[in-house]
Amino acid sequence: MGGMAGRVGLVLGLALAAPAAMAAPESEAPMPPDLAPADVEIELPDTDALIDPLRSRVGFAVRMRWLSRVEGSFDRFHGIVAALEGGWRRVEVEVESASVEVGGRQRMTEWAASDEFFDIENYPVIVFVSDPFAPALAIQGGQLPGDLSLRGTTARVAFDMRPAACARPGHECPIIVEGRVSRAKFGMDAHRVAVQDRVELRFEVMLADPDGAP
Repeated sequence: MGGMAGRVGLVLGLALAAPAAMAAPESEAPMPPDLAPADVEIELPDTDALIDPLRSRVGFAVRMRWLSRVEGSFDRFHGIVAALEGGWRRVEVEVESASVEVGGRQRMTEWAASDEFFDIENYPVIVFVSDPFAPALAIQGGQLPGDLSLRGTTARVAFDMRPAACARPGHECPIIVEGRVSRAKFGMDAHRVAVQDRVELRFEVMLADPDGAP
């Protein structure tokens, strides 16, 4: 798999790297008492909210040596925005690694699923659990630290939640969480010449209606 293998590795690296290595925050990140401006109405539910997998997306991208950019995604995942005591929220997402898709390229997708990268047979899920955060973060945006579990390793990561594009993030517009990570942090060090270590990871989250309405 000469040249193709290199490209595959690059793409895979991107996927693996995605959650792994951004600047690691302190394990006990301080939570500000109030992130919400007085004139902003926060419209997140007061109870746990399920992530709608049909309207949400988990994607990744990586830069290669001879291809400017390769993108991929995971088709199967589920999660929740949990309502915690004191009004805090926590995001919990579980991704099925076997659902990885690399730009519609079958051979690259197969490589990404192999034991050289995601190793889907031994590590079927990728899990991210955020630290508690104030609901206002979904409106204003800001850093979202948490724990990422990938290929048997759990590490601290810090993603960025983008400022909302509407008054009801998760319902009228997606809650967007993204960031760059290092794939080497999870032992994904194949094809270092062809594939950059830094990988972009992006979650576009829409919440399911509690009553089942569209």
